[in-house]
Amino acid sequence: MSGPSVALIADPTSPEGCREYLAEAVEVLTGAPPCRIDSRHFAACGTGRVRERDGTRLRLHVPEQGVEVVPDVVVLYEIPPHRRRSLAAFQRLLAHHRTVTLGAGVAAWRAATEKDRTLAYFRRDGVAHMDTVVLSRPGAREADAAFERLGGDVWARPVVGTGGSDTFHVTTGTQLADATAYYARRHSAWLLSRDAGNTVADGRRHQFRVFVLGGRVIHAREHLQAATDAPCNTCQGATAVPIAPADLPRASPTWPSRPPRRWACPSPEWTWRSRTAGSSSRSTSSRPSSTASWRRWPCRTSRPTWTPSTAPRRAAGAATAARHTACATAAGSTGPHPKWPRAPRPGRVGPEE
Repeated sequence: MSGPSVALIADPTSPEGCREYLAEAVEVLTGAPPCRIDSRHFAACGTGRVRERDGTRLRLHVPEQGVEVVPDVVVLYEIPPHRRRSLAAFQRLLAHHRTVTLGAGVAAWRAATEKDRTLAYFRRDGVAHMDTVVLSRPGAREADAAFERLGGDVWARPVVGTGGSDTFHVTTGTQLADATAYYARRHSAWLLSRDAGNTVADGRRHQFRVFVLGGRVIHAREHLQAATDAPCNTCQGATAVPIAPADLPRASPTWPSRPPRRWACPSPEWTWRSRTAGSSSRSTSSRPSSTASWRRWPCRTSRPTWTPSTAPRRAAGAATAARHTACATAAGSTGPHPKWPRAPRPGRVGPEE
């Protein structure tokens, strides 16, 4: 019995080369190579067509390649960031006809491609990340203010980019001015992110990369970067070391895996930094572990000690509660969270699970 017919739609101009490995994996799993189609044919001005339905499947027709196929599965993968939005109509068509596919989520693609959207989702869902400011054609004064606010040791990167390209480690005013001019020439919005300080004793930067599918970790690796002013991408010279998912740091049940949404306050986000697994421009995990050192806690006030509103409060506890209530009210919350966990003391390391 033959396996399913798979159409692998990718952009052959992409420098990543993942499509070759993906095609090999499809052949190993199904017993037959996929039908490979140039994704540019299904872009806004392409000649590719989705023809009449055959049962419950769609017929893909690409005259320029001489291809007409009725696939059981469509895989849309390895599309350069600047070409992804032109495939949105094709993705919606696949989703509308309930095609079995990998890569049809338009909103998900935008959230993963445009870093300002990624940042907005991180903030919405309480995912820990380094303090970041989004800039769009800023003046010198605006860029300087963001630079100073983030501590004078930052990473600049474009809102839309891949592989760590057009990314700069900025520690001086001259470097900041150069980066500002660079993005202005390209009419690109960009971000400044606080440096994670993830350079450890061996002199290299360390960063975790964790891949999750359907809520399950399917792959993890650590990137080691000897060039500390370069991002932790393999195409920028970093070395990838595989990690068994079972060996990843775990969150303790007594420590929150991420702050509740009602912790929202005007001050910078409640964040943590991994001593060995942080990122030069972002933290790729939101879970505290035995290697996590806490940068700050909500509203930069003393450790919260909430008690139910109906219980008597001690004078010291009431003062702390009043400060946090004022901060939560300013952010639009209805009041303190009754299950607000204790925040750690500065520099304290979380317990093992």
